[in-house]
Amino acid sequence: AAARAGEPFTRLIVDGRSGCQTAARLLTRARAGAPRDVQGVIVLDTAAKADFAQFRDAGFDAYLVRPVRPRSVLMHLGTGHEPIEPVQVTVEPLRPVQLMVSPSVLLVEDNDINALLARRMLEKVGCTVQHCVNGREAVDAFKRVLAGSDAPYDLVLMDAHMPVLDGLEATRAIKALYAAQDAATVPPIIAVTANAFDEDRRRCFEAGMDDYLAKPFDREELYRLLEQWCSEDARRGGTRAA
Repeated sequence: AAARAGEPFTRLIVDGRSGCQTAARLLTRARAGAPRDVQGVIVLDTAAKADFAQFRDAGFDAYLVRPVRPRSVLMHLGTGHEPIEPVQVTVEPLRPVQLMVSPSVLLVEDNDINALLARRMLEKVGCTVQHCVNGREAVDAFKRVLAGSDAPYDLVLMDAHMPVLDGLEATRAIKALYAAQDAATVPPIIAVTANAFDEDRRRCFEAGMDDYLAKPFDREELYRLLEQWCSEDARRGGTRAA
């Protein structure tokens, strides 16, 4: 609306407590309707400054520390349209994630922003990622695997609620494909959903899913799950046999 009125935004300040996915979605929308680049600034608590790395990966240019003082805002934003100076942040390294070499992950997610953030987190620890936007594409991907035209996957992150074919129906279809061909073990299929009620989890497990990841998830939650299902111990059958 601002762009149509001839007064487009040049800065977007977002409260970091809204979460990285929500903040990234807002920034993407602001930039989509602007005639020139919109500078993204995230507001963080002092203890959360190290989290700027994930916001930077999502496209943000700088951060402000709460409580925000007027002078800090002016220093970051300026009074005209000059660009913000990039912020140099020292981030504590993540703990080492113990995985098999280059796990192959099928990411099934219909939301582009969620898919982008998940892909970046996965690739940072060496995963190879293929993205499908709905359950039908995921089923087709497994048909190619079983036909020998595509390499097998080590893990599937399956959004439970998608158009065309949802994650639960896609999981049932994938399990049926393997059963019909008496094929090797199906790779673990992890439900990814914002519904955290026990009934929703039960439905996911009844559909044949192996684990559960609630949205919004952070890096540590995702990496814990990767270690559980994609470590060398899991490859040897330790986790899946448990």
